[in-house]
Amino acid sequence: MSSILNVIEKLKLNVLNIEDVPESYSSDVFKLTLVSGEDVYVKIPFNMDKLFREFQVLEILKDVIPVPKVLDIWYGDESNTGALLLSAIQGVPCTEHMDEKLSFQMGVYHAMLHEVKTPGYGYHSTDGFKFLDQNNWRLHIKNNFEKWKEPCKELLEPALYE
Repeated sequence: MSSILNVIEKLKLNVLNIEDVPESYSSDVFKLTLVSGEDVYVKIPFNMDKLFREFQVLEILKDVIPVPKVLDIWYGDESNTGALLLSAIQGVPCTEHMDEKLSFQMGVYHAMLHEVKTPGYGYHSTDGFKFLDQNNWRLHIKNNFEKWKEPCKELLEPALYE
């Protein structure tokens, strides 16, 4: 809870209510109701590279598919990774019945994602866009698989991890 209170202070937000957003696996996410009545979200990534990567991806996608608007960004300090202040967007989590119309709409958005152009295979970091060696995504995944395996151990069910 102290991390969100620190972000609220840094972004100078007047908050009426704080709610934890469940099932936010790669970041801490909080829904804030401001004194004005507006709902916003604060996303606190687990590292600085993820902060920059998510900011850049949201900026790229904002004219492609419905994504939250980045209202503000705090770049963190020596003990905090920083945070994104995001607008709320219409909709609810899709956890129950999925009808044909919703399935079709999700497919359309998925197809639109494939049309997004990037400068090459790579990722956004605090130092800008980093191209992958040999511009080969599959080789990058293969070469980094073991390094990425350990952090997954605490997130996945033991049987799935094995």
